[in-house]
Amino acid sequence: MNTEERLRSHLERATAGLPDVDRLEAIVAEGGRRRVRTRVGVVLATAAAVAVVVMAGQALQPITGQSPVLSQPGGTSVPSPGETTLPPETTPPPATAGNTVNGILVADAAGVRVVSTDGETVRQLTSDPGYGEISVAFEDRRGGIVFQHAATPLPWPQGSLLRLAAGETTPTVVASPPEGGRLVPVGPAGAAGETKFVYLVDTPAGDLVETTMILVDLDSGETVELGELGPYAEVTVGGELVSLVDRESNDCPTHSLRRLDGTDLPSPLPDCLTIAAGVTVAGNGFTLGVLDQGEFNVYSIEGENVGHSVVPDAYMATATTGGWALRTPTETILLNHGGGEAHLDPVETGWVAPYSTPLDLAAGATLGSGSGDLPCQADREAAIETALARQELPAAVAATRATIHAAAVACDYTALGALAEADATTFSYGGGTDPVAFWVAEGTQGRDPLSLMARLLSTTPAQDTETGTWAWPAAHIDPTDEASWAELEDVFDAETFALLRQADGYLGYRIGITADGTWAFAVGGD
Repeated sequence: MNTEERLRSHLERATAGLPDVDRLEAIVAEGGRRRVRTRVGVVLATAAAVAVVVMAGQALQPITGQSPVLSQPGGTSVPSPGETTLPPETTPPPATAGNTVNGILVADAAGVRVVSTDGETVRQLTSDPGYGEISVAFEDRRGGIVFQHAATPLPWPQGSLLRLAAGETTPTVVASPPEGGRLVPVGPAGAAGETKFVYLVDTPAGDLVETTMILVDLDSGETVELGELGPYAEVTVGGELVSLVDRESNDCPTHSLRRLDGTDLPSPLPDCLTIAAGVTVAGNGFTLGVLDQGEFNVYSIEGENVGHSVVPDAYMATATTGGWALRTPTETILLNHGGGEAHLDPVETGWVAPYSTPLDLAAGATLGSGSGDLPCQADREAAIETALARQELPAAVAATRATIHAAAVACDYTALGALAEADATTFSYGGGTDPVAFWVAEGTQGRDPLSLMARLLSTTPAQDTETGTWAWPAAHIDPTDEASWAELEDVFDAETFALLRQADGYLGYRIGITADGTWAFAVGGD
């Protein structure tokens, strides 16, 4: 992974034990939880500094849309665009189909899209309804892919790493996270012909997280622990190499190399990297790519600079056995190790990974489990199964309340989603666009947002005199309403209720319906 993606993934791993921004604990206990992981602040500072550097570079060097300028190391002149190509590796493997970039895998909210070097989408893989978003996807070097959902379909354990093997129509589980932990995919590794993959396992350890690097053989399922990682480490893999960037010091990020067998190697990179530099191991393990403010340098592991590219505004580099993919705001550029390049449309959102081994994906292949199950508690308590008590409300408000309650009790995601989309309901402060996907993700994490909706709609509401909106519970409008707080003791568990009471006002989950019956919000947080 590159700097941007590793910072984001590292931040996610660092905050794995923290609730999402929409959950009340993130608001109520924010101060206390900041001391839980001091590394979060460092990563945020790093990300902010990178953003400043990138934006400054963009301001000084406007987007041109031209081809990358490639030059030989040590050259004093800059060739014209397209005049040269990235020099071959110093110890290149035999010329095979695996030594060129055949295209890219794009993982996003729609699934996994396979794009060829001519820019055509040759395959679109989708998952089960409600589980469509894919976080990352990589080739498995045998014609299949390894991937991870944003919310894993039932009955697979949440956060599982999955493989869709060549010729198969349904994925299988490669690994699942420990209780309370998570998996972070790193990428394929190993010698030519091997189907090995590296991932990280984050395990809660008191107030911290312990991170272990694991190598798995995708064919046999055998795993090997590659050691523990520090809290500030960014890792990429390729061939037999593991690249580690330690960002504990913002002023002097350091780089180290080791082999999969644990042997340490001297790093060919400077003692101190710049804060914006991202390091990616070539998929074949022969070189390292360093992307730094639009300059892409390639170093052999012996220390020789074997390639230099100027790619204005490039902010991400990912690797395969055959070359690199560089992302810019205007295009995605593919560079082959042996020479040659391709220019594709930009990928604005999602994860991008180049692939070299021709894919052999079966007709009808899916990224889902096929069960069609959505998370919903089957044994709903009587509190939400009984008829909804009548309240003195405007007719339009009462009708919308009844509709939401009935759909929530019935676990009818489709009806709730349709109503939320029609009313432009605010369901997340995180910028989500798909309410069903958001609720499903919450459900797969063990929460039950639909049950919470039903319970809250059975509490006493209050009307906002300024906007006319009716809100459940009344404590959202008037935090001093002790009768409303007393009702909430039956809605939330004791720990959650105690956290709510510590806040300045009511910052828990609430539902709002405007006077004309529009479902305004179903959200928690500040």
